[in-house]
Amino acid sequence: MSVAVKKKSESCADIERQAQPAEEQFGFEPTILSQADWDMLMEVMENPPEPGEKLRALFAKYPRG
Repeated sequence: MSVAVKKKSESCADIERQAQPAEEQFGFEPTILSQADWDMLMEVMENPPEPGEKLRALFAKYPRG
C-alpha cells in the first residue's frame, strides 16, 4: 500500500492524482454522512451517554488487570 506524501515541489493536484480510491486502499467505500448525521455523531463523541446496566455488568464480569 502506498501513501501519498507531499513534497515541497508537489501541488495538491499532484497528490490527488497519486492517492488511491478508498475502495482500493481499504477494501470498502467510504460512508457519506448527512450534515445532521455528522452533527449527531460529533455530539455523541464529545458528550458520550452514561454506560447502561448491560455495559456495567460486562465491566464487572471482566475487570481490568
